[in-house]
Amino acid sequence: MAEMASALDRDVTYHTVGARTVTASGGDGLSPAGRLAYRASVLARGYAAGAIAYQWMRSEMVLRSAPKNRLVHCCSHMAYGGYPWIGDYENVNVLAFYSSRLLRNQAFTAHLRHMFSHPSCRAIRVWSATGARSFYSLFPETEIRHKICVVQPAIRIPLEAGRRPDRHTPPRILFLARGFWVKGGPLFLDAVSRLRHDFEFQVDFVCDLPPEGEHYRDALAGVVNFHEPNFSRQELYSRFYANADIFVMLGMADSYGVALLEASAFSLPIVAMRLSSGLSDLLGATKNAIQVEPAHQIFDGCGTQKGYVELYRANQ
Repeated sequence: MAEMASALDRDVTYHTVGARTVTASGGDGLSPAGRLAYRASVLARGYAAGAIAYQWMRSEMVLRSAPKNRLVHCCSHMAYGGYPWIGDYENVNVLAFYSSRLLRNQAFTAHLRHMFSHPSCRAIRVWSATGARSFYSLFPETEIRHKICVVQPAIRIPLEAGRRPDRHTPPRILFLARGFWVKGGPLFLDAVSRLRHDFEFQVDFVCDLPPEGEHYRDALAGVVNFHEPNFSRQELYSRFYANADIFVMLGMADSYGVALLEASAFSLPIVAMRLSSGLSDLLGATKNAIQVEPAHQIFDGCGTQKGYVELYRANQ
C-alpha cells in the first residue's frame, strides 16, 4: 500500500506484466489467431458494449497474472495485488479510445462513472491541469472529482544528455514521431520544402513515411535524412537527441508529449503547436518552446476534443 500511495507523489518504475508487453505495437508477438482476435477486439471497442468488455477483459487478464506484492501498471491504471487501484490517464479522451461517439454514449459513460465511483478506485491520476479539467467536464460527481489529482510524468535524465557535442553549423533539426498524418509529418516536410531555399539546415526525420509521402525522399534529398521509427530509447538518445539542435513536434492530436520531456532533458529548444491540452501545459512549465498557433483547435478549453461534452450533455 505504501508503494502504491507513493506513486501519487513521484515517478515510479512500474512492474509490467502479461499482455502489456505484446499489445503496445498492435499485437506483435502474438500467434496468427491471437493477432486476429486482437484486431477483432480493437474493432469491437468502437462500440459501447465492446469497449466495456475490452477494458474489463484486458484488466482482468493482466491483473490475474500480477504478483500479489508488487505495484502493477497495466491498461491505464495502477493496481496493488489486483485491488485497490489508481487510474493513470493523459486526459478523459483516452477513456473512450478518442471516440466522440463513445463519450456521448450513456451506457459507456455510466460504466465509467461506476468504475470511478467504486471504493476500490482510490485515485485518478491525470498528467496535466488541462487533463484534470477534462475529467471535471465529464464527471460532475463530487465523489469522483475528489479522487482526481495531477501528477505530471517524469523521466530519468539520460546519461547522454550530459555529453552533448558542440552545436552544429548548419543546425540539425529533429522530428521524432510515430504516425505520419496525426503527428504533422506532411505539415513539417512542406515547411522544410519552403524554408530550405532561405536557410541552411539539416533534418533527421524519424517517422513512418506512407506511400503517399514517398515523393518527399527525392524532393528533399540532401536536406532531410529519413529514418523509420524503430529505434530503442537508448539509440534515440545517443544517435538523434544528442546530435540535434532543435526539436519539432507539430501534431494536432497530442494531449501530452513524453518526447517533449526527452527533448527538454537534452536542453533542446522546441517548436510545437499551441494546443488546449497538456502539451501546452508542459511547454509552459519547461519555458523552452516556441508555440505556433494552429489554424484550428481540436481540443476545447477543458482539454477534451471539441464537441464531446456538449454532445454528451445534450444527450442527457
